Amino acid sequence: MVRALGSFLHGQDDRALSMGRGSTRLADLLSAPPRPLRRRMFELMSLSQGIPLDRVRQVRSEDLDTWAVRQYGRGFHPAVVIGAPSGAAVHLAAALRAPFLPQTLLVAVRDVTTHTDDPAGALEALAPSARMVAANNPDLTVHHMHDPAQDRPMLQKRRTCG
Repeated sequence: MVRALGSFLHGQDDRALSMGRGSTRLADLLSAPPRPLRRRMFELMSLSQGIPLDRVRQVRSEDLDTWAVRQYGRGFHPAVVIGAPSGAAVHLAAALRAPFLPQTLLVAVRDVTTHTDDPAGALEALAPSARMVAANNPDLTVHHMHDPAQDRPMLQKRRTCG
């Protein structure tokens, strides 16, 4: 949302919500293969999301803050919207032509070892990494999210590629 709003405030189109350029032809091409192949493509593409587990030690709150602020660039802003990330907050910020600074930022981590339907196992496996992020960033609160209902194809591929 931050990246999309930054593009909007710079007068750039971001119909693909910062996930790359969208097009009708590309959408048609990607929806043409049979469902099992589309699912496999989605699983493979999910590997590009999230940082490798060995890079967790490099997560720094200052870098996250700097990244968010840089999406808007220098200059005068009549207001700043701060709060929970939501479509409503981003639409309000766009209407005000104001930057939006979310209270949370997602840092996705690739977990290729735990089972899709074992959130407790994933929590236990990633606890040392979460503790490391928290220790390196005392100004952050770390939350673990494992959502097999919403992210099943990504979680399954991450598990089977390990």
